[in-house]
Amino acid sequence: MAADNLILDTSMNDPVNPNIVAIGGGTGLSNLLMGLKYWTNNLTAVVTVSDDGGSSGRLRKDLGIPPPGDARNCLTALAPDSYTKQLFQYQFDKGTSLYGHRLGNLILAAVQQGTGNFEKSLEISATLLNSKGSVLPVSNRNDIVLMGKTVRGDILVGESVIGNSSEKIRDVWIEPKSTEASSSVLTAIEKADLLVFGPGSLYTSVIPNFLFQGMGMAIAKSKAPKLFVCNVATELYETDGLNAQDHVRIFETITGVKCSHVILNANCKDIPEEVGRHCIYPEAFVNDPSVKILLKDVINEDDRVMHDADKLAREIMDVTFTRNTIVH
Repeated sequence: MAADNLILDTSMNDPVNPNIVAIGGGTGLSNLLMGLKYWTNNLTAVVTVSDDGGSSGRLRKDLGIPPPGDARNCLTALAPDSYTKQLFQYQFDKGTSLYGHRLGNLILAAVQQGTGNFEKSLEISATLLNSKGSVLPVSNRNDIVLMGKTVRGDILVGESVIGNSSEKIRDVWIEPKSTEASSSVLTAIEKADLLVFGPGSLYTSVIPNFLFQGMGMAIAKSKAPKLFVCNVATELYETDGLNAQDHVRIFETITGVKCSHVILNANCKDIPEEVGRHCIYPEAFVNDPSVKILLKDVINEDDRVMHDADKLAREIMDVTFTRNTIVH
């Protein structure tokens, strides 16, 4: 893929390879990276460390390591096709004690056990995969617990519980509250030409990254555009009934982070009822002229609950490059 009609921004660290930091988790972030990796080599993914379900949750409990699943997905998204990449994504079948584990999670766990540092294990694994860019955990701590409160005041403990709550969520926070973000993450934010927030599960994958000490201040100091990528579909329980403006409002209220740009999907169609999810129809943002709304067709026509990685990457690069002069 080539960047047609490249737009040069002379304020960038490198106008050919802009420095982009994408912050999120889950399949949304890894999908975004699969598109962006063709446009720049200066790409950093920041992933949450509060996941407590599935293979990641089991390894976290058994080995006392940060959950590796989101990081593995991002590493493989940034990697070229290879047998090693296939191995990292291999999932063990039923009937064994390894059922549900992906080999990449076990490799990350093994490297982390050897180095004693999760961030270092991601760096080593990125070399094995020949991944472009880098993947950073928002913290190297393994004891982060995501907490939530429902609209009726019930306290929810753990990412899995929050994501599956049938009660609407009012607030989320992390314990310990005083946990600082990794210095590597704060440095990456400081150097970024563009900051991308999401897409991903709003309360359990995206917002948790911004709850660590230092994140809000680092982002506020950055002069880079701050782009919120709104999900294209609601998620069962977690964001049922929320519209596009709700997503941005909730994100900004809980995190204290102000967005300068928001990408909304313009190609919205009804999703079959049995899927249990609904297209997030774009609404006009009329109360805050400081936010630039980008209404774009970014849908995956083959899976309408997901962004199209290439479409989304092109729109993100437009935000990066349209700050100065077009070079034909």
